[in-house]
Amino acid sequence: MIAIVLLIIYLVVKKKNVSGGDGTGADGSGSSEFPLKYNSHVSYDKVRELQVKLNAKLETCMEPNFPKDNSGVYIKSLKEDGYFGDKTLAAVKYFCDGKEEVTEEMFNAL
Repeated sequence: MIAIVLLIIYLVVKKKNVSGGDGTGADGSGSSEFPLKYNSHVSYDKVRELQVKLNAKLETCMEPNFPKDNSGVYIKSLKEDGYFGDKTLAAVKYFCDGKEEVTEEMFNAL
């Protein structure tokens, strides 16, 4: 019986340490949804919001000032599908000084 109670306490404490215990990431800073990064499956909603923000920035671009995909083709808009793929990565690198991940601060600044 004591072993079961100790196991439960261990699991609760371990879970609290992994999640930050208060909705933050394991390091205690920011949301557990961040950073957003390539092929991330953490938050489709946040990635979709990111794509909406990036599309708003893309609307202000004029050729040849668009990011390019892996084939060298200009990206003039992104699918707002919540998937952080190649085109979203290229747009993030273009608008976020070459960064490949989007922190919560960067997300809010877009």
